[in-house]
Amino acid sequence: MKCEWCPRKCYPRFPPNYFVQPGRSEFPNPGNIEDLHSRAHNIMPKFFDGVELGYRYGLAPEKTIQLNWILSHTRPSGFLIGGVYCTRNYDDILETPMVHADINPSSLSTNFGCVYYPWQNVRLWAAFQKSKTLFDKTFSAEVHSPSTTYTANLYNPSKDRGRCTLSVLRSVTNHLALGGELLVEWNEPRHTSADAALAMRYSRHQYSSALTVSRQGFDVSYWHRVHPSIQMGSSLAFNRNTRKAIATVCYQWEFQDTTVRGMVDSDMSVGFMYYRTISHIPCGFGVSLLLSVPSNRFTFGIKMDLDPNIKCG
Repeated sequence: MKCEWCPRKCYPRFPPNYFVQPGRSEFPNPGNIEDLHSRAHNIMPKFFDGVELGYRYGLAPEKTIQLNWILSHTRPSGFLIGGVYCTRNYDDILETPMVHADINPSSLSTNFGCVYYPWQNVRLWAAFQKSKTLFDKTFSAEVHSPSTTYTANLYNPSKDRGRCTLSVLRSVTNHLALGGELLVEWNEPRHTSADAALAMRYSRHQYSSALTVSRQGFDVSYWHRVHPSIQMGSSLAFNRNTRKAIATVCYQWEFQDTTVRGMVDSDMSVGFMYYRTISHIPCGFGVSLLLSVPSNRFTFGIKMDLDPNIKCG
């Protein structure tokens, strides 16, 4: 049978300059080793004692002025003035360095830092702390690839003493990350010591577990989101030199304008922190309580932060 109105058959072929390539997928970037246990540590209460009053005013995006007055037994008391300044940034790139500082006018104690992201996959940090008897300096550099992070840190480097760490963390799968860190410390020109650590993290949307092991001990943490507004965390750290281990359990409960955090550890210390944004005035109010049973010590703190940029309800 012959069909004259049917279209002619076509046999397509790829042009010679086209090639069929297999698909490629990249695993997510795992971050750096310093933030390996961040999910569990971020929900732990940040305790304070005494009275702290703060005022923050935003002049423009990435340009703020901050004033603080602190009255404390465990922290340097006095008046602090500081802020954050950056002229040009675009997405994840800081075209000019971001500078942040805190200065105590009475003692001239200064905390100064600089952050610079010259390219999308490069991070540079520098931090300085100066007082009458102390001058600390830290330098960091970080390079990102789609699934790996390389980090280098220098702590108080000089000819006589200092510390340096080199670390790498890589995503093996979408949920598993493996890495390692090398610590080099020198106390004299001819005396150098080194130590190595291995790191691992397994994370899902609702839970995450991390482990760090070295010759000096180990650190294990676990984080779990049990409810959209409730997070639980736990950690266990052991130091071989001191032969001491400490376990901690903490939680964070978030409301519309309130955050509640609490913790208890194996040293019989119990703590609680409450922070709320007041709806009628642009102000935040916080309370901190910490009780240590072995030392029979009780710490209480009050904090108030005034920020005109907060939207009142």
